[in-house]
Amino acid sequence: MRKLVQLQIPFESLLDTLTSLDIDQLYQLKDVLNRTIEQAKYNKLRDLLASKKWVKAEQETAAVMWKISGSKIPGFIHGEYIKKIPCEDLQTIDNLWTEYSNGHFGFSVQRRIWNEIGGKPYDTQDFKSFMKIGRKFDIRVGWNCTLDSIQFSLNAPPGHLPTYKCVGVNGGVDNAAQRYHQYLLATKLLNCKKNDSFASSS
Repeated sequence: MRKLVQLQIPFESLLDTLTSLDIDQLYQLKDVLNRTIEQAKYNKLRDLLASKKWVKAEQETAAVMWKISGSKIPGFIHGEYIKKIPCEDLQTIDNLWTEYSNGHFGFSVQRRIWNEIGGKPYDTQDFKSFMKIGRKFDIRVGWNCTLDSIQFSLNAPPGHLPTYKCVGVNGGVDNAAQRYHQYLLATKLLNCKKNDSFASSS
């Protein structure tokens, strides 16, 4: 007899239960299952952050974001795919980082810093100006263009994590294209403000 791996529920018994439900109950069950699946997607990241395993949490963040972005390039998220990442997913990831770092790390911390130095959303300024602000951003969050400069501890500057690894680091953090994509990620949250859930955390 087939069984569900985790719950050890006989498959036939589960089917009997499902077929006995009316349409409204099935839709309610569908909503519950969808929420459970969404939450489970971030369980590993939550556990790593709760254990203060910052390096592994960074790696898991990169893996999850690559998956939800729909990127076709292994280990790298192109700018157009960054723009398509749902605000709800960014909020979930951000909430975990901010919660387990006591507000020290997270995308919303990076967004706040971007605002403080006069940065604007990616679609409201030219590339040169965008990258000029980005250099100021680097200084504030402590990204000094070498992988050795990345600090995986709470002694790092506010907003230091997550880093460039979230969008793929193949040639080091001084790779201009990858830095540009990280800035896109930080400023995307400015555009997420129209989302009620993100606006409430601003």
